[in-house]
Amino acid sequence: PAAARTFKQLLEDFPQSRYGPSALLKLGKILAEVGKLDKAKKIWKGVIKKFPRSPESQLAQQQLLRHP
Repeated sequence: PAAARTFKQLLEDFPQSRYGPSALLKLGKILAEVGKLDKAKKIWKGVIKKFPRSPESQLAQQQLLRHP
């Protein structure tokens, strides 16, 4: 999907952006919606690992619980 490409490009162009955790979380949601659940889970786990104290980390944990 175009949105997934946009988030991937944002992450490549601005790897240290403060919007990185949010972009990753949204990318995971998009991938889950198009049936790429394994990739989505990997991304959500990465958010939790890289940004453990962020609000996105909590949201990523919720997504993992919704998609066991």
